[in-house]
Amino acid sequence: MRFSIILRFIILGVLWALLCYMHVAAKTTMTLLDWFWLLASFVIIFVPMYKKYIKNNRK
Repeated sequence: MRFSIILRFIILGVLWALLCYMHVAAKTTMTLLDWFWLLASFVIIFVPMYKKYIKNNRK
């Protein structure tokens, strides 16, 4: 895997973690809906990148 692909995952991962931290820090209680939005945002961001850069490179 190339360094540029790893760097993309790292940058998006840090930004995603920072936004999730800001969301969680602003809340007093976490509901099931909040956990759902965090998980859904993870899937929306990282699954297409995984399919494009990692899964297709193995073929």
